[in-house]
Amino acid sequence: MDARALAAQRPRLLGWLPRSGDESALQRRALSAGDHRDRRRRAAGAGLLRCVRALCAHRVGRDLRGARRCRSELGDRLPPPELHPDHAHRCLVFPPRRTVDGRDQRRAALGRRADRRSEGLGTRRAGHVTTRAVSRADTARVAAQAKINLRLRILARETSGYHQLETLFLRLTLADELLVRVTDGARSLDVAGDVDARLLGAVERNLAWRAAESYASATGWPAGFAIELTKYIPVGGGLGGGSADAGAVLRALDAMAPAPVGESALLVIAAALGADAPFLTCTRPFALAWGRGERLLALSAPEEREVLLVLPPFAVNTADAYGWLAAARDVGHRDDDASDVLDPTTLGEWATIARLAANDFEPVVSARHPMIEDVIARLRDLGCSPAMLSGSGSSLFGVLPSGVGVEVPRFEGTHGGPAPQVLLTRTAVDVAPVVPVA
Repeated sequence: MDARALAAQRPRLLGWLPRSGDESALQRRALSAGDHRDRRRRAAGAGLLRCVRALCAHRVGRDLRGARRCRSELGDRLPPPELHPDHAHRCLVFPPRRTVDGRDQRRAALGRRADRRSEGLGTRRAGHVTTRAVSRADTARVAAQAKINLRLRILARETSGYHQLETLFLRLTLADELLVRVTDGARSLDVAGDVDARLLGAVERNLAWRAAESYASATGWPAGFAIELTKYIPVGGGLGGGSADAGAVLRALDAMAPAPVGESALLVIAAALGADAPFLTCTRPFALAWGRGERLLALSAPEEREVLLVLPPFAVNTADAYGWLAAARDVGHRDDDASDVLDPTTLGEWATIARLAANDFEPVVSARHPMIEDVIARLRDLGCSPAMLSGSGSSLFGVLPSGVGVEVPRFEGTHGGPAPQVLLTRTAVDVAPVVPVA
C-alpha cells in the first residue's frame, strides 16, 4: 500500500501505540524546543498551536499553565506524539499521564462519565461538592436521609420468595449522620444516638457495615474503613434508616475512591441490600420504583412541605406484615384502586399524590394495631394530606398543607398505654452531598 492509502489510518494507529518512552520516535524527526511544527509536512492542530503561540507571545503562558481546566481543554485535540517530549510548551498543550498512585485511570474516567450522565437528570445545586474534590480526601461526611412511601403496592410473589412492588419514594430532611474514613486494613463501625442497642443487632448485620464490605468486595478498594454513625432516624419504623445508612456509605466510599465506579454501579451493589437501598443510594429525592426497588424513574420533587411523623410505641415485623397481607388476599380481599394509571408528568404535584396515596399494608396492620387507624384519623383532622403508614410500619406520617404553621400535637396512648412520639420534619427537594473532611 502507498503512503496516501495509509494516511487516513495514521492518527488511529498513533492513538493505539503505547506512549511510554520517547514519543518523538513516531515522528520523522524531533521538533526543536523553539518550533511548533514540522515545517516539511502539514501541521496537526495548527489552530490550537497558533493560540498557544499567541498566549506565549503576550507572556500569559504562566496564567494558562496554572488555569484549572486548561490541560483537559487543550489536550483533547492533539495527540501527544505530535510534539517532542522536551518541547518548551508541551506542558501547556498536553495533560499529564493519566495515573493515580501508579494505577490506570480509564476506569475512573468511565465512572466520571457515568456520574455526568446521571447528573444530567437534574440541576446542579449551589454548593455542590464535586467527586474530584472528595477523591483527594480519606474521610467524608454525609447525611443519610429518611424516606416515606407516598404509595406502596405489593404485587406478585416470585418463586424466590420476594415480592414485586410499586412505590413512590420521597426523601425527608430527617437524617442520620455518618463519618466514613478509609483505613489501611482495620474495619470498624461505631453507632451513637438515642437508640436502643438491642434494636441494632450484630455489627455484621448492620446495613452500613454490609454496604462498605460489599463495595470493597466489588471494587477491591478500600482495604479497611472506619464508620461513625449517629442515629436520628427511628429504627425499624418503615422510614428506611438502615438503607439510608447503606446508601450514604456507598456514595461516600465512591466519592473518595481513586477509581470511582459511578452511580449506576452503586445501584447494582445497593440492590442486594434491600428494596429501599437503591433509591436511598441514588442522588434524586423523589422517584417511582418497581420490581424489587431496583428499577427507578427519577421525578421532579414536589414542593417542600412540613411533615408530622408519629412513632407508635411498638414495632411491626416486615415478614409478619407480608404474611398478614397474603392471608387477607387468600380470602378474597383486593384493593379497588390498585389499577390506577400513573402519569409521571403529574406525580410531582401534591394534589395528584394525595389522590394516588395508598399503602397495601395499612389495612392489615391497622387490624392488629388499632392505634394506627386512630392516628391517621387525627392527622387528617389536622389537615394532613396524605396521612398514612410508611412502609410496613409502624411509623405514620401526615403531610401538612403549604404555609400552615402547626405546633407539634400530642397523641394519647390507647387503653392507657404509652403515647406515640411525634416529630416534625420536612420533605426534601435535594439529596445531601458527600462532603470531604480535612
